[in-house]
Amino acid sequence: MAKIGSWEDDLTTNNLIWSEEMYRILGFPKNTPLNLADVTSIFPPDELKRFQDAVGAAINQNAPYSMDYKIIRPDGEIRYIHDEGEIVRDNNGNPISMFGTTQDITERTLIENTLRKNDKKFKAAFNQAPVGMILTGPDGRYLSINQAFSDLIGYTEKELKGTHYSEITHPDDVVKSEYAVNSLLTGKEEKINYEKRYVHKDGHPVCADVRVVLSRDDKNEPLFFITHVQDITDLKKTEEALKKSKHFLAEAQKIGKIGSFRYDFQKNTETWSDELYRILGIDPPRQMTFDKLFDYIVPEDHHLLLKSRELLFSDHEPVDLELRIITEDGTSKFISVKVELFLDDGINPSEIIGTVQDITGRKKIEMALDESRKHFEDVFRNAPVGIFQSSVEGKFFEVNQTLSDMLGYESPDELISIVNQTNANKKLYVDKGNRPLFISEMLRYGGWHSYENRFYRKDGSIMLAELSFRAVNNPDGSVKFLEGFVTDITQRKNAENMLHESVKEWERTFDAVPDLIAIIDNNYQISRVNQVMAHRFGLQSDEYVGLNCYEVMHGLNEPHPQCPYRHLQEDGLEHTAELHEDHLDGDFTVSVSPLHDYDGEILGCVHVVHDITPRKMRETQIKNSLEEKEMLLKEIHHRVKNNLQIISSLLELQEDYVQEDPTAVNVLNESQNRVLSMALIHETLYQSKDLSRINFSDYLQTLVFNLIDSYGAQKTITPLIKVDRVLLNIETSVPLGLITSELVSNSLKYAFPNDEGDLSISLKSHDDELELIISDNGIGFPDDVDFRNVKSSLGLQLVNSLIHQIDGTIDLDKSKGSKFIIKFREQKYKERL
Repeated sequence: MAKIGSWEDDLTTNNLIWSEEMYRILGFPKNTPLNLADVTSIFPPDELKRFQDAVGAAINQNAPYSMDYKIIRPDGEIRYIHDEGEIVRDNNGNPISMFGTTQDITERTLIENTLRKNDKKFKAAFNQAPVGMILTGPDGRYLSINQAFSDLIGYTEKELKGTHYSEITHPDDVVKSEYAVNSLLTGKEEKINYEKRYVHKDGHPVCADVRVVLSRDDKNEPLFFITHVQDITDLKKTEEALKKSKHFLAEAQKIGKIGSFRYDFQKNTETWSDELYRILGIDPPRQMTFDKLFDYIVPEDHHLLLKSRELLFSDHEPVDLELRIITEDGTSKFISVKVELFLDDGINPSEIIGTVQDITGRKKIEMALDESRKHFEDVFRNAPVGIFQSSVEGKFFEVNQTLSDMLGYESPDELISIVNQTNANKKLYVDKGNRPLFISEMLRYGGWHSYENRFYRKDGSIMLAELSFRAVNNPDGSVKFLEGFVTDITQRKNAENMLHESVKEWERTFDAVPDLIAIIDNNYQISRVNQVMAHRFGLQSDEYVGLNCYEVMHGLNEPHPQCPYRHLQEDGLEHTAELHEDHLDGDFTVSVSPLHDYDGEILGCVHVVHDITPRKMRETQIKNSLEEKEMLLKEIHHRVKNNLQIISSLLELQEDYVQEDPTAVNVLNESQNRVLSMALIHETLYQSKDLSRINFSDYLQTLVFNLIDSYGAQKTITPLIKVDRVLLNIETSVPLGLITSELVSNSLKYAFPNDEGDLSISLKSHDDELELIISDNGIGFPDDVDFRNVKSSLGLQLVNSLIHQIDGTIDLDKSKGSKFIIKFREQKYKERL
């Protein structure tokens, strides 16, 4: 619960109306009737005069007032108050009442007063440093900032004091900052250096190089953080220019510091916030009550809570205590407990509302204020930047450990001793003429000055540093000493140089690519082209900037109908298109890739044009050549088919001369069928659009019906043909056609003595294996005959030889007639010599 009360003063009746918090802040018993004299009695005389002057000025000037003052409460306790008030006037402009708020700022004022008593020399250096300096409590709330940090982020010290660092930290960097703070608090790191982004008062991000150390007391408990903030926004902007196509994203969370609880008398329910569970180190699912707090409060403080609890219910006196607890994991903490009882109609309790705040960090700071000087000296020694005091000539009076570490010396004493025994300008500075020039300029204009210089380390290596310093004068105006800060920027400069070289290398590569490249924005306007494109269109590179790409590349008044950039703007993906461009007399592939900003939004595209005119000419030549070869191959198949049909016709004529010899007739007839089966394959290829493969299903049906017709069995033998649609190459089709011809002819000649029956042909595909089944329901194959070894049958010998040729298998099922089962795979093409 915040210590803020509200009030109203009727100037016509002097009647005061206060909130309950006002009574607690000013120390008066609750609901006690008060008048103006009672209020003024708690002011020391000098504070009363200041207060009256402020109120009088507000009335006379018709303006609000705001002021801090000290009071002495009726119980004698001194408290510090922040008061804000405003005047209400009637229609005639006469003041009739005042209203405002009063806040107890005692704790903050005590810390500030103590800090003011610390080392003036360090405080002067802190406040006037040209780089941002911050003092932050262990709870993450700002205690003090210097002017440089105020200028950097746009907030005054008054605006930031008491706020949590996360409130001006970029949301994506809160987790990173929390990790750094926890690393220091847990002792994992003694000092830490990282980059983060602050949010300026006007909303823009400020990139900073942050170096933090934690000051601790003699018991190694944390007191406060000292943070050095170096503005690196310009460097980050330079880096961002090269990383526009990349981005990276993370959610941030703000950790609360105050837990709360509420008890409802009517419902008899109590609820705790998650933060209260975290303060006590308890898992949220556990059911808790107000009385359970006793389990975590150290026994020595039990009586405080018991007494306050009794007063809460008897006198309805709000609870306001600071207690010590032991959390679930054994951690000791200080907490501030505030509880208030609310009544229905001012009689019956309705609810209890309370807060528990972890004030461990604040209590430890308060207990260590008397040792602040010692810890400010620790800050000087352990600051993340080098700090020095020297004469105008360069002799060191004082340096911190960080500066001696930077320059490779064992200790500040060693650095001072060695440098002061020699010519400092010669011993330390590589560019010896720079320092006197900057010293002269600084003495002429006064104030803080910064410049970059190169230093010799003890081992002779060179460190590039940024030096910020000023002159501290004696009362007579003479220079007493110089003081300043030294920041090692060697790595940063190396990174900047590498970044610069990387940009130059990218520029060289961009112009060296043989393709036509352009950078185009979302409005189709050219931002940049490479040298190849500039030469192709006969303009200088900078003459393209601002021109519409479709005018330059296509001579059109709007984007080309096939423009791939139009598709990219719709789906954000890369696209490629082939275009023929008449005014460039060629064919081109146009590829576009999106360019994104830091938030992933499309800024434009990289437009790459590759000349494929030579390739297109070769493709046309190859296509024409293939068409010629296909015509030639068709003609070959056609002529082979005609020649085979001529052979078949000659065999048929030859039969007329051997009619008296049945064996000869049979041989000629079988030969004629074999020739026709091959002729049918070439005829199928000639008629097919694909000259490399045959629709074997159609071929098989035509072949079977031709054989049945040649044996004159078309009216008595019933063909049953079930074949899958199978495409086979000629290497497989020719032997398989001959096998089918032989087995079907064999069935037609021998299986049906009565010239009646069924002839079945089946062709099935199983993955990469094919199965051909030729069966009949005739008299069957003789049991004493081995079909694999029949020397008297040229047809069966030919079948076995062809089965071997196609690497297949053949089996015979004699259970019902004859059933030949042939399994094989399509043959691969074998190059012919």
